[in-house]
Amino acid sequence: SSSAKTISQNLTIETLLNLHMLLSPVIRLSKYQIVCILLFLLLANNYTTSAMRIVIQRVKSASVTVDQKQVSAIGPGTLALVGLHQEDKESDLEYCANRLLKIKLWENDNGAPWRQHIKQKNYEM
Repeated sequence: SSSAKTISQNLTIETLLNLHMLLSPVIRLSKYQIVCILLFLLLANNYTTSAMRIVIQRVKSASVTVDQKQVSAIGPGTLALVGLHQEDKESDLEYCANRLLKIKLWENDNGAPWRQHIKQKNYEM
């Protein structure tokens, strides 16, 4: 019924807001960025196909904090949020990893946009 659907949508929005509260100290993104990422992952999860999902963002720096302790950090590069499905295969992982390494997100030395990938720039992921 429509009331059950409304309750489900409200719980989903509440869940997203709770996830933002959990993720914001760990991942240094704005509330808007985290909500957009979570909405994307939520919408992607509603499809019946199984597929790995990756959301990427260029960063000047990024870090991962667990229990108020920094466990990892990078300088300039790419932050990747990866969503896995139980039916994903190793070939899916290899394909996505290759795409992440080859996607051209930065300008070249002449200033032409979208010409260099992370390895060419010696950036981190």
